[in-house]
Amino acid sequence: MKKTDEELIHNFLQGEREAIGELLERYQRTIYFLCLRMTSDHEDALELVQKTFVQVMEKVVSLQKTAAFKTWLYRIALNLCYNQLRERNIYTRALNSLTPAYPTKTYFSDPVEQEEQKSIIQDSLESLSDKQRTAVILRIYHDLSYQEIGEVLGCQESTVRSHFHLGLKKLAVKLKNFASE
Repeated sequence: MKKTDEELIHNFLQGEREAIGELLERYQRTIYFLCLRMTSDHEDALELVQKTFVQVMEKVVSLQKTAAFKTWLYRIALNLCYNQLRERNIYTRALNSLTPAYPTKTYFSDPVEQEEQKSIIQDSLESLSDKQRTAVILRIYHDLSYQEIGEVLGCQESTVRSHFHLGLKKLAVKLKNFASE
């Protein structure tokens, strides 16, 4: 029977060191793709995954019983991504690989046209504010609920909905402009 995140954390805190390994296995890929989408760099994403899990091991004791591990983990990873981007002074970098939680429609069968489509989407996403881009990425590409995104960003669900919908509206305008060119 698969243990819950909370059970694994409890076991880790009780001295069962391999429990953190299970959590790492469970979330490593997800956190990697989140970091990759935020930084657009494979090496940075790998490094940020390591830093995320080091912080998890160091700070898991401070995780409150009411906090969900998954949203806490996302918050740690996103904060590390923001710090990395800030250090390199490149706030506008985002999304090199667009692999949503569910398949999207591809309008072009030619691989060159598909790459151009990805580039247009990436450019459009880069035009969003950090919070709008994060809300769109977490909702569309990681399939998180508005409530979970709110926990990750530390804001109300209504604020997340606002960031998400404003982001989508801006994307629609940008993509419409690209389509008309």
